[in-house]
Amino acid sequence: MEMATVIGIKGRDCVILAADAMPFVIQDSPSNIQLLSKYCMMGVIGNKSDTLQFSKFIASHIKCYDIQNGYPLNTPAIVHFSCNNVVANLRNRVKHQVALLLGGYDNDTGSLLSSIDAQGSSQTLNYAVYGMGYSVCNRILQKTWKPDLPFDEAHEIIRMCIKEIQKSLIINQNCFHIFVVDKDGVRKLRPLCNSISETL
Repeated sequence: MEMATVIGIKGRDCVILAADAMPFVIQDSPSNIQLLSKYCMMGVIGNKSDTLQFSKFIASHIKCYDIQNGYPLNTPAIVHFSCNNVVANLRNRVKHQVALLLGGYDNDTGSLLSSIDAQGSSQTLNYAVYGMGYSVCNRILQKTWKPDLPFDEAHEIIRMCIKEIQKSLIINQNCFHIFVVDKDGVRKLRPLCNSISETL
């Protein structure tokens, strides 16, 4: 896996994903977060060329489904579709080494955070970290996550994780892009960078 970090946390009515800004562009965001639909986003980590190709493939097919059928896939269906494609790549010996965090919101199921590993296995989680920041963030998430976590507290936990990464890791991860999805859809929050004021 590349020297990057993707963090996800599930709140009561939202999911927040954060990824360090890398010299790699998906849409208009230099981070490893791809918007899949109005109510779903994906944090992807792995070899840079693999993450770019795989995330664009998933996003374009989900958009095509929406256009062809007149309605979007919900988050569980996007998770299933993504898992199938990871497994298909393995079966066809396509050497994509990617791991995914998918965050979404649906009126029927509420907020959902799922992880998909490089073998195509998926889990529904309350929080997760991939990459260089795992050892730093996982203990913070274990101590602070709780059921029915409101947005403000979930956002503060993400900030705590990012600040600890920036303080503790030798690898330079000095700017993180943060996205949230809730009943109003996916939106980008103010990035958290060493050079930016602590006030959001």
